[in-house]
Amino acid sequence: MDLFAPKTTIGPLIVLGGMGLQPVSAPLWRELLTLLPRTAAGIIIFSLAAEPHKASYEQRIKQAEEMFCRLDIATQTIRAHPLANQEQPPLLQPSDGIFLIGDEPRALSTISQSAIWQQYKAGAAVIATASMAAALGEHTFAPIKPYPPTLIAQEFERLPGAGLLPGAAILPYFDRFPNGLLSRLEQLFPPGIALVGIDEQAALVADIDGCHVAGLGNVTILRHNEADLVAEAGTRIPDELLYLHR
Repeated sequence: MDLFAPKTTIGPLIVLGGMGLQPVSAPLWRELLTLLPRTAAGIIIFSLAAEPHKASYEQRIKQAEEMFCRLDIATQTIRAHPLANQEQPPLLQPSDGIFLIGDEPRALSTISQSAIWQQYKAGAAVIATASMAAALGEHTFAPIKPYPPTLIAQEFERLPGAGLLPGAAILPYFDRFPNGLLSRLEQLFPPGIALVGIDEQAALVADIDGCHVAGLGNVTILRHNEADLVAEAGTRIPDELLYLHR
């Protein structure tokens, strides 16, 4: 079945540069909530953690639940286990949006795509944070274990992404990159791939009308190691630089 076949309804794709769970992100969420249907269905918090019972990760889920509660949005939390041998993804109830939170980009293309994308095709928003945001381009990346003590010493592997943004690789936390990390990531991807750097308090919003920037901070698009565009909040990104897979 072609999950990306032509359709009459499609939800917005909202790609956050960070987790969006701190009070400083409140202005960003006020802007993003205008894009959601806002029915009684509420939001599904869909967790794809490599270590789902890790205390720090449970704290992030709790933060997400509390954040949506403050915004007066009902939530349902689903903890998916990103195991290669899992035969069926969790069943999802109809929702206004799916908030993807996790640290295992490999799992997004194995156990959850069909359930999530069917809702997306029906008009629900897909809101992706950090590592899950990075998984939505044509290509993505993941750290290789064992993890070194510093990020700049980390080795990465290239992985196929979900393909919602063709020709792109998404780099979250772009304004927090240490010196030298960008050049190392650039070497992972094929020539011509657009690197889409999203600042921590910014979001890339894509729908059938195109792509634009929301929140605080910028979205930077780089090709061939040069910045093609640094887009501020409210800026539309030209289709020739970045477009949504319809």
